[in-house]
Amino acid sequence: MYDVKRDLFPKDVPERAKRRLGCIRFVAHMERVRKCLEVGYSLIVVYDELQSRLEMSYSQFTRYVGHFITHVEDPKVAEQEEGSEGGGVSRFLCV
Repeated sequence: MYDVKRDLFPKDVPERAKRRLGCIRFVAHMERVRKCLEVGYSLIVVYDELQSRLEMSYSQFTRYVGHFITHVEDPKVAEQEEGSEGGGVSRFLCV
């Protein structure tokens, strides 16, 4: 049986793999984040509420909000992609 809590918040996963779960955790809470922002809550308030569940930094949280919700492009990534010939891997692999 699928257990969301166990699968999204595993206890026995190596530290390196845990860092890779941030995107998955954000997507799991994305609708809640979107609704809070639509109502008028600030990013920091939403982040403070979800911080223990997301287990990511505020800067990473804002990047995911920009990518998945407000569709704002990160200027650093845009500069890097301009120099490449395309065909690269998406920065957000869980998309």
